[in-house]
Amino acid sequence: MKQVYNWFKTGEGKVYFEDHLDRDICRYSNNDNLLLTPDVPSAKILSKIKQTRRSQSRYQSRNQSGWKVKIAVAAIICIALLSGTFIYQGSTTAHSMDDEITYRTFSTLDEQHRIISLSDGSQIRLNSNSSLRVPKNFISAKRHVILSGEAWFKIVSDQEKPFSVQTDDATIHVLGTEFNIKMDEAAGNIQIAVSEGVVAFESGNQIDNEGIRATLSRNNFALYYPGTEEIIIENTSVINYLSWIDGTLFFYDEPLWQISRTLARLYNYEFNFLDENVKQLTLSADLTRDELPELLSIISQTLNIDYEIDSSANEITWTSTKNQPLTNHSE
Repeated sequence: MKQVYNWFKTGEGKVYFEDHLDRDICRYSNNDNLLLTPDVPSAKILSKIKQTRRSQSRYQSRNQSGWKVKIAVAAIICIALLSGTFIYQGSTTAHSMDDEITYRTFSTLDEQHRIISLSDGSQIRLNSNSSLRVPKNFISAKRHVILSGEAWFKIVSDQEKPFSVQTDDATIHVLGTEFNIKMDEAAGNIQIAVSEGVVAFESGNQIDNEGIRATLSRNNFALYYPGTEEIIIENTSVINYLSWIDGTLFFYDEPLWQISRTLARLYNYEFNFLDENVKQLTLSADLTRDELPELLSIISQTLNIDYEIDSSANEITWTSTKNQPLTNHSE
């Protein structure tokens, strides 16, 4: 692989790589159905590599022939990996400060995720039915993107170029961290979960200097309600707010009221309790994030309690099972 890497640094390698990368970027950026594992035409890529190597044979000596095939095979692997993760380099063309900012939009449909790797090494993963606008001239004094929906961010630290995420009702400023942002239109709030580092929250947009400001650090979860200008910040494990990425919900000795609060935010349901004792029942479980009825069934069977669903009001009520003692459980 070291020889392959060095070859890509040569004039010949750069020309080959940049030419094919430009084509792939154009192809994938215009494809709304791009998934995380796109179809990579390996045979065609190998053929093109061999053809390129033959056309450039005048730059090679005979003793190089032993590793030509290695370069071709490794190049296929490199290109296949790059195709699975969209790499957005941004424009390197010089622009004046007065130029209007133009954006490139990345979006997802139902049950689609998309990974976007920025030129600074930062990674963004879009949840389904979401979109992200990235400046075409991303390499600038500020790293700024516009989000609609939900996305997880892993941002490379750069003190001279702060990173910011803008939504309709708030802006999140970052130096270097991992966090998740969800714009929940059904619940009328914005959710921020910080798994590493520190972010600065600011309500409103960048033009309006008035608004709520808050600093969030590791394991801080924030709920912001634009309608009432209210923000709630909790210090809790944020792993379940990232469950859309790996499909796992993890609870360790957590009371049912806290589990219900997490489920309420994930599924947009309100939870009620007819018995105060039921609220304090604890559960330890590693669950697959399924449809809500499946999760409720598992929890109710484990804790020996019943529940009622009012779909018209998006409400769920926990009730204790008759003639069953209230005990704590783990799964």
